[in-house]
Amino acid sequence: MTFKDLTKPFFCEDEKDDIEVFSSTMKVNAKIDDMIKINRLRNIKQGEKKMARGYTSRFDAYLDLVKNSVKEYEKKDWFLDRLHELYQSKVEHFCPDIYMKTKKCALQIENFQKDRE
Repeated sequence: MTFKDLTKPFFCEDEKDDIEVFSSTMKVNAKIDDMIKINRLRNIKQGEKKMARGYTSRFDAYLDLVKNSVKEYEKKDWFLDRLHELYQSKVEHFCPDIYMKTKKCALQIENFQKDRE
């Protein structure tokens, strides 16, 4: 059984192979760690998109009704005002058309109600 000379750095003389193995292993591990982090971020982003799209698509069916009916006001009001600000900005970012249509409808109804009062 051979013992390593602990007084020398591991990359000296006969131990030179060890540093190459060590550095190549470190490179591989670093690449794997980076890929894991990148994939994790990518999954989070895709999840946010799916959630935002799923959330707004539920209100698609109400858009036409809201234009002509005050009864749907609460649903639109809830959609616009009850969202957390952070989530609201995600919905706005990922589904801008639906978000703006919905906002317009809610504002029209709000103005309609003010005029009635």
